[in-house]
Amino acid sequence: MAFGVLSAAGQLLRPRIGIMAGLSTGIGALLAKADAPTAMAAAGAGFLLCAACSVLNQVQERRIDARMARTASRPLASGALAPGWGLALGFALLALAVWVSFRMGGLAAALVPLLTALLYNGLYTPLKRVSPHAVLLGAVPGALPPVFGWLLANGPIHPARSPSIWALFAVYYLWQAPHFWTLAERRRDDYARAGLAVAPLALRPGRYPLVHAFWTAAFLLGLAASAVLGVVESGPLRYALLALALISGLAAVADVLPGARRSGAPGGFRLADAAMLAFLGLICLDALH
Repeated sequence: MAFGVLSAAGQLLRPRIGIMAGLSTGIGALLAKADAPTAMAAAGAGFLLCAACSVLNQVQERRIDARMARTASRPLASGALAPGWGLALGFALLALAVWVSFRMGGLAAALVPLLTALLYNGLYTPLKRVSPHAVLLGAVPGALPPVFGWLLANGPIHPARSPSIWALFAVYYLWQAPHFWTLAERRRDDYARAGLAVAPLALRPGRYPLVHAFWTAAFLLGLAASAVLGVVESGPLRYALLALALISGLAAVADVLPGARRSGAPGGFRLADAAMLAFLGLICLDALH
């Protein structure tokens, strides 16, 4: 019995997503010139925060999750774990994230977990049931991990003296919508069954490709601008970042040419994920340079 509860609680953490959020938080710390131990501690705090929001989200959406093939086996959706356990675990993780953040970065850093939970769980989660534009709000907490890492490592951010962290935040923000829509396109039936107002289903067929193209173009322009704003400092890596933006842009254009989808080419917005991973790799290389 106890083992079953622990196993279900472990599944609630969604460790793969937590690791990605932790990596993003650690990268924000590296951008603030943190040493390796500080960056690792920041990554741990990012993991805790992501896990807390994810658990609380699954409490909120357990009935919706139960209607979707992708999520029906989650512990709360399947009934393997009672909602009360999820609430307790989610708030415990959130409290731990706040405490760790305060110890590492003071009051400014400790406010980030609370702001993230308010935006993600308090606003975005209920809004995405009624508006296809909810993702534009949800992208804000999704883009906060690097800022969180910077605060943990370096204290309060001075806007005029910290263009690199705001550039990184902007790139993360612009990436969120293409990333989410890629998933929604692959899982159209699931989202339709759950009644969620996602853009591929809720927007007019002629409007959705334009919105999609706009956000991808904005993301790729953000990549290019981040090279100028000092997200990477090494000269060769700046050129590599500009080349990444250019190649990704050409790939996106090629994907919308007549016959591209019929030929089996991957969806253009899958390249947003690939470009983002390459971008993070360049930042890590720059930090180790």
